[in-house]
Amino acid sequence: GSTVYASGNFSNIGGQARGNIAALSATTGQATTWNPNVGGTVVSMSVNGSTLYIGGSFTSIDGQERSKIAELDLATGLPTAWNPGASDNITMLAVSGTKIYVGGLFAATGGKSRNNIAALDASTGVLNTWNPNVNNTVRALAVNGSTVYIGGGFTTIGGQARNNIAAVDTNTGLATTWNPNADNNIYAITLNGSTIYTGGAFTSIGGQARNGIAAIDATSGATTAWNPNANGPVLSMAQSGSTIYVGGIFTVIGGVARNRVAAIDATIGVATPWNPDADNTVNAIVVDGSKVYVAGNFNTIDGQTRNRLAALDIVSGSATSWNPNANSTISAMAINGERVYVGGSFTNIGGGSVNGLAALDVTSGLLIPWAPNLTNINALAISNNKLFIGGGFTTVNGELRNRFAAFDINLSPLPVNLTYFTASKTNASNLSPAVLCSWKTESEQNSAHFIIERSGNGKTFLPIGQVAAAGNATTTKSYSFNDPLPLNGVSYYRLKQVDLN
Repeated sequence: GSTVYASGNFSNIGGQARGNIAALSATTGQATTWNPNVGGTVVSMSVNGSTLYIGGSFTSIDGQERSKIAELDLATGLPTAWNPGASDNITMLAVSGTKIYVGGLFAATGGKSRNNIAALDASTGVLNTWNPNVNNTVRALAVNGSTVYIGGGFTTIGGQARNNIAAVDTNTGLATTWNPNADNNIYAITLNGSTIYTGGAFTSIGGQARNGIAAIDATSGATTAWNPNANGPVLSMAQSGSTIYVGGIFTVIGGVARNRVAAIDATIGVATPWNPDADNTVNAIVVDGSKVYVAGNFNTIDGQTRNRLAALDIVSGSATSWNPNANSTISAMAINGERVYVGGSFTNIGGGSVNGLAALDVTSGLLIPWAPNLTNINALAISNNKLFIGGGFTTVNGELRNRFAAFDINLSPLPVNLTYFTASKTNASNLSPAVLCSWKTESEQNSAHFIIERSGNGKTFLPIGQVAAAGNATTTKSYSFNDPLPLNGVSYYRLKQVDLN
């Protein structure tokens, strides 16, 4: 797609202030105008059609109360009415059909007692009767048919003793006989046919010595011979073809030096030549087409300055020019078409200000106009035009949302394909300054006119002029508007398109 969503604990990314979540252009890395403004860290995300589910430790989204979990509209950034809430942090989300599975360290969600894991209706947010009753934190979830694979820091789940990893029936909530028995936390789970790949802080799993990463037979629970042997925790995983992409805190994996991000052969467990070399932790990793998006706490990757979010070439590992530039940690990321959703603790990303949750243009990296305002986001998931979010928040856009919320993100094609929009001085004189706003469209459909808006603080915009549009056009069109009297100090400009119908 053309948009990368990043989340975590940051306040600036892609050249813009963004609160813990942002949407970035996959090409330029600039933040889009999408700006949910999350009041707390976002640690997980999942795209579901036109919405994005996020989870974390946030308590609000754009001034509305949302407690640790929320659903965001991918187009507007506003939280939907979907509002199950959670009593404490949500660290992981997984979407399967009509259900949203949430995990974390909570004692209640949907208004009822649920220990650390729950299933919610993706449309209504109503709590399902499914209740594995986990005794400690859930950090990883993956659904395969009638089985939910769960990782974390627990010792009992689904009525059975299970150390840090388990398989639970999607209907009964009871643990199956599958029992790899890890000796420490599981942070990541990804499925590939009959194999379950896991990442974490363990040194033993399935009765075998395995450091930080392992492959488990999905039927027997036995550890396979696959053994990349990481020297530090593996926090995130993504599979593409015959390659497993991993991020974390390690510096050696697959038999070679690899700083915090690597590509591992899914068959033999050896690191490929792909080597972006991040200077700090990688919390989230997503593969989308020819790019691998990574997010975390790093400031450089592939020898390039990339603050907490980057797009890497899937073949060479080279950092692309896409550079949203988040000012604090990104914990969760999800991609849906032309948008990248990110969550965390940032307040600036993609060239704009936003708290914790943002949508970024996958091409430009600029913020997309999307309004949620919340922080402490730990998890994001997208399914069926909804964005589900989980974290430590209690409000979203002024409405009660205890740690879980959902947003409608219907991404219907826009009537205008905008190539660029710029504002620059045309007169350097202090006595008569002027600003020229210029923009170009690649195509237009039923386009009546453009409204130019101006702000002195980047938040409250007022219209200052109008320019007629082409109506319908399949070729490029150029436009301009001159502001002869800009505001004293900094002036912010934005463009609004109005349809004929």
